[in-house]
Amino acid sequence: MEKFGCQSKSLDLEESIPPVSWIILGAILFLYLKKPDRKKSNLRNFPGPYQYPILGCALEFNIPNEEYTTLAQKYLDTYGPRYVAKIGPVNMVILAGAEDVE
Repeated sequence: MEKFGCQSKSLDLEESIPPVSWIILGAILFLYLKKPDRKKSNLRNFPGPYQYPILGCALEFNIPNEEYTTLAQKYLDTYGPRYVAKIGPVNMVILAGAEDVE
């Protein structure tokens, strides 16, 4: 770099980012970590299959299409007409009765 008339300068993190940016970054991080936890929602009052971290019960739904009715019947017998199944980040409320849907 010296032959082009430029001097290389080491990048110092404190000099390259102004203090205001650090405050904004800290505020964003604080708000992200303070956001309401999904576990504190009303859905935790519903029964449902065991939910693994991040995956939920997605592993139980990894079955051939013909077996979904068998799995749904098993959950109906085990958890009743209303239960929650979490697949990845999505919480699903399953309702088995017409009166529950109304």
